[in-house]
Amino acid sequence: MNWLVFFIGAWLTMGLELGLRDGLSLGPTGAAPSFAMIYLVFIALSSPRRTAVWAGLVIGILLDLTRAMPAADGVAIVRAIGPMAVGCALAAYTATIVRSSLYHRNPIAAPMVVVLATFLAQLVALALLTMRSWYDPALAQSASRELLRAVIISGYTALVAFGLGIILRPLLPAFASLFMFDATPSAWRWGPPRRHTGSR
Repeated sequence: MNWLVFFIGAWLTMGLELGLRDGLSLGPTGAAPSFAMIYLVFIALSSPRRTAVWAGLVIGILLDLTRAMPAADGVAIVRAIGPMAVGCALAAYTATIVRSSLYHRNPIAAPMVVVLATFLAQLVALALLTMRSWYDPALAQSASRELLRAVIISGYTALVAFGLGIILRPLLPAFASLFMFDATPSAWRWGPPRRHTGSR
């Protein structure tokens, strides 16, 4: 994979993540689609496993750096580096496992992976932050409320991924060329399944 193109794409994706978060958030839940997770799944479905995990780690760190959580006093802001990094790395690894079982011509294949990856990343981050709150009184959060928010974010992100997949479908081969992806079949390319012919 071309890492320079990856970092440029990550920079643009984080711009969408931060710039559209308030405008697309759903009422009091504050749930908004994660463009970073869509980008992560795009990378994970088209690159070698080790590359995908490293990409997930980088994207997770960027999400941690831009994720501000209210402290217990309601005034201070708490930032934690690590929860989303671990969650995104695990999500990328999982996506590389399930991609071989996807029907690549199905337009909902990639959004289904987005649901799984986004929820897994959010769940891991929530678990790590909850464990931290046991010994760090500065961090206060409701596990049940955050779990519901994770479910909403996952579904919302998948819907956005489905729409982007339809809009950007003609450009996917060009994206694959830019990133220098290998020939591994990707659910984002929606190519016809390969025909296996037996030797005579």
